[in-house]
Amino acid sequence: MSKDQKEVCMYCKFWKCDDKHAPEEVVPMIFGSCRINPPMVMQAGSQVDYAHATCWPKTRGGDWCGSFEEPRPDKYASIRPWQHISEIAIKIGEEPS
Repeated sequence: MSKDQKEVCMYCKFWKCDDKHAPEEVVPMIFGSCRINPPMVMQAGSQVDYAHATCWPKTRGGDWCGSFEEPRPDKYASIRPWQHISEIAIKIGEEPS
């Protein structure tokens, strides 16, 4: 895999996949949230008390931008953002909660 192919959302430390159980080969097509910046305020409607909500920008795992950052190179480096917490706990040697 070339450097350009690796610098996509699914490998960025700021991206969180919406489908934590997706196999890695389909993640480039699945939506997730870019969390490099705070969530944005969105107007959901005008006639209800809860007319505003916040959300992070949605991107697909295969998308890219100029702000890519690799996850830190430590014991968490093999963890992908789309994995379920119980899988992550097993990888780092802890009991799932």
